[in-house]
Amino acid sequence: MTQSTGWQTPIERKRDWAREAEQVFWLGAAVLIAWVVGRVAWSVIGPVTAQVPAMALGITALAGSIPAGAQLSAADDHVTVVLADPTAGERLLAVLAVVPQPLVLATVLALLARWARSVRQGATFAASAASRLTRIGQVTVLAGIGAYFLETTAASMLRWDVLPNGVASSPSLASVLSSVGPALWWPTIGACLGLVGEIVRRGVALRDELEGVI
Repeated sequence: MTQSTGWQTPIERKRDWAREAEQVFWLGAAVLIAWVVGRVAWSVIGPVTAQVPAMALGITALAGSIPAGAQLSAADDHVTVVLADPTAGERLLAVLAVVPQPLVLATVLALLARWARSVRQGATFAASAASRLTRIGQVTVLAGIGAYFLETTAASMLRWDVLPNGVASSPSLASVLSSVGPALWWPTIGACLGLVGEIVRRGVALRDELEGVI
């Protein structure tokens, strides 16, 4: 009579990649939302800063144009103007100059988290999953570029509001490229999402074709 030794083969549990992806997406969205809330709160109660492109040697010329009580600090080809007592309009512009893009990214991560949840529910190779991911990519491109231009416009308005007299200055090529660079990330992210959506769509078409043959 054979006796059982009590040892059992352990059952390996498959990693739920969709669940982990959903958690990561939600975590990223929560961190960004927390940052946005903190940034808005700081813009309401703290000082406002504006980046003014100018040569470091031009600080003397700038000093006669900034509002009373403002502070200057130079770094490379720009000057940071710190307003200790900004107006409500300047605070609003300071918020619009930094918040839109992180808010768009948080929204995209939330949409991807919901997409990952639908994948967990068995919609991995469903036509709806592919089209949904493609739409998220399109929203990412349009909303991201729109948010970039909103930030750029708000920053320019804040700069000219801080320096109403205007100061002639020419930003360096590196400064221009660094300001345009963030706008190029949004088409890249949207293209990647669209590519994954196209892969899923082709997988759906291949599965339907094989089912038709069988």
